[in-house]
Amino acid sequence: MIIHKKKTQTGPRYKILMIVSELAPFAQISTYAQSVVHISAALVALGHDVRIVMPRYYNIDRTDMKKHRDPIGVFLGETEQWCTLYHAVLPQTDIPVYLLDHEQFFGRNGLYGPQPGVAYDDNAQRFTFFCSAVFQLCRALQWIPDIMHSHDWATGLVNVFLYTKEEDTDFSETASVFSVHNIDQQGIFDNEDFVYTSLSKDDLYISKMEKDGKLNFLHGALAQADMITAASAGYAKEICTKELGAGLDILLKSRSSDLVGVLNGIDYRLWNPAKDKFLLPISFSEKDLKNKIKAKKLLQKELNLLQDAKLPIIIMHGDFSHKQRAFDLLFGDSNAKLYDICEKLKVQFIISGKFNPVYEEELTRLQDIRSNFRLYQDFDEAKLHLLFAGADFLLLPNEYEPFCATQIYSLRYGTLPIVHNSGCMGETVVNFAADATGATGFIFNEMTQACIFDTVSTAVSLYYNNPKSILAMQKQAMMQRFGWEESAKDYLLVYQSALDRRQGRLERTWGDDDENAMENTQDHQTAPMEQKPSEAPSD
Repeated sequence: MIIHKKKTQTGPRYKILMIVSELAPFAQISTYAQSVVHISAALVALGHDVRIVMPRYYNIDRTDMKKHRDPIGVFLGETEQWCTLYHAVLPQTDIPVYLLDHEQFFGRNGLYGPQPGVAYDDNAQRFTFFCSAVFQLCRALQWIPDIMHSHDWATGLVNVFLYTKEEDTDFSETASVFSVHNIDQQGIFDNEDFVYTSLSKDDLYISKMEKDGKLNFLHGALAQADMITAASAGYAKEICTKELGAGLDILLKSRSSDLVGVLNGIDYRLWNPAKDKFLLPISFSEKDLKNKIKAKKLLQKELNLLQDAKLPIIIMHGDFSHKQRAFDLLFGDSNAKLYDICEKLKVQFIISGKFNPVYEEELTRLQDIRSNFRLYQDFDEAKLHLLFAGADFLLLPNEYEPFCATQIYSLRYGTLPIVHNSGCMGETVVNFAADATGATGFIFNEMTQACIFDTVSTAVSLYYNNPKSILAMQKQAMMQRFGWEESAKDYLLVYQSALDRRQGRLERTWGDDDENAMENTQDHQTAPMEQKPSEAPSD
């Protein structure tokens, strides 16, 4: 999984601690668990000292890990807890991964609960312990980072502790960066759980951990972090709105000068149709797309669809296990516009991924009555690559999207995205508007059945009536690059801004939930909000 091997050094060399509650391949539920792997490797390739810390959950095998000689003591309320430190290495890299082993808190099935949608009752205690232990880990290693970069609510208290009990310690010049990947997951607990932080009541007020009479780990992190990042410029703007801010929009508006969007990337060594091990010998590139037709026929054969290269294939791929308004619009009791697309347009339609049982029932029914529709559940990595290679269009009608790599994969394989203008979509897809010049996909602005259907119809009509424009768009799409090195460079600018704020060289804001807080969301000039794609030569 190593992404960059060659190390280059420009500017200061930072010591960066990535603080995560999940990490691929050790334990993963969220997509950020994979993103942290890539961004860490990209930062190391740029010459920085990156290390990662996470809990040692029950399912993580310790057999080949090194055990630290001494246990680590952590004050949790009025008691002192002890944990064991294990040392591993991120596979195919030399990046250290430290795992904190506490049998009572983490020696159980599941990361946040025994099953999806069910949380453990003691999560406040578990992750307060983890955030406190992070500082003791650094002391045990005699390694104080320049940057503590934490991710999502479970690591949020690291940012609070830096400005409270660690304010005047050996961490006094350590800056904090907090990445919000999912603003809906906030870590909300009863106020009684505040005792585990070992902080005073004054600290409860100062840290702004309290929100609506409850402890809110995410609220505290967003108020206290020196810099805040979101997974795209679009998502950074969206979470500052009442509609998509999950109750934290006013706080985020007040911190808009410290909030930036850093667009994640993909690994183009793994996603390259010219050298894709899963496609050989039918690989192709933007210089010659003939084998894309062979990939289409192979996909049609795989799913027992009519093998006709002239028929456009539309795919949807993702995690549809949770009910979402976007898919309610498509699926509904009568299959809504998805049925209309399959019935009224001369297309083949494939949906793959994880499914909510309600959706799965509807999709199975649609497959029974429409010969041009397939539900693709039994697929592996090789078939996923074939899916992107063989399709003509990707439909992503997500109502909001922090960051989604799916449309970037599809661009690389010449499969044109049809997307809702949310999150990172406007940063990664160039909309077709009567002229294919520079366009790489189709964007619709309203989340309605009519708008989805009309945009799909426009794409299909262009496919049949102007194939030269489709070919030009495919070639343009395949030339786009959204790589991890550029993301890493943007994070370095964020880190410098965080250090400037922490060490007093630049004024920072403090979170404010007052209704009279700043109403204008600024342009986030402290670090680049937008990552422009670059046209790259063929691999």
